[in-house]
Amino acid sequence: MELWTLTPVAHSPGGFPRDEEKRPYFPGKDLREAVLAAAFLYATRKDEGFKRRIKAALLAGHADLKALARALEDELFARYPFLEKLSPPERLYPEGAVRPRRVLLVDLKKGDVVRDEEVEVFEGVLPLPWELSEDEKNWLAAAGRSLAEALATLELELVREHLPSLEPFYQELKSRRLKGASWPLRLGYWGEDPFRARLLAFRRVPEVRRELSRLGYRIEPRRLLYLPKEKVTLGWAQVV
Repeated sequence: MELWTLTPVAHSPGGFPRDEEKRPYFPGKDLREAVLAAAFLYATRKDEGFKRRIKAALLAGHADLKALARALEDELFARYPFLEKLSPPERLYPEGAVRPRRVLLVDLKKGDVVRDEEVEVFEGVLPLPWELSEDEKNWLAAAGRSLAEALATLELELVREHLPSLEPFYQELKSRRLKGASWPLRLGYWGEDPFRARLLAFRRVPEVRRELSRLGYRIEPRRLLYLPKEKVTLGWAQVV
């Protein structure tokens, strides 16, 4: 398997980690996190029993977001044990350019530029020496499509007011790039959302929104990273 970037992918504001030979790599745990985020959203959309359990967990009065995140992950692994065993390699080496690019971090509610900085990104291919069964691949591909389509639709809605220059990118992403990707993913450092869009299925559930607000969390992405020159957002990719 390979991961092909659809837009540049970043790891963190500090760039990619390096191995003993100073070669940059993408941490396997970041890929696992992206896959689990997609799996969680897909499960809440397709599995009513799981969605009821997650809603109960969301309303259980957790002390903070970390405690809530642990409870949600426990529910996911209890329902889909194979997800807990997903174990991509620790280090994934890009085949393509790794370089700093100018990136803006934008507040989607106000339209303000929060940071204007150089962030290390890669474009190209990420080999994935990762063994999955065909059933697992098919399930995860469907999960990836679910999250990618949901995020693209929501972000298009959010950028219209403050970042209209990004509309053509999202229209093209929805109409062509994602349509041609059997297993799309959103990964790496593409915004500031501790739940990586896991909770989009509860966006219009008032009691869940109130509880998350108590914990200082809003389901819609608060901040988004984009490349001002190319007018694209970060982190869109596909597994082939």
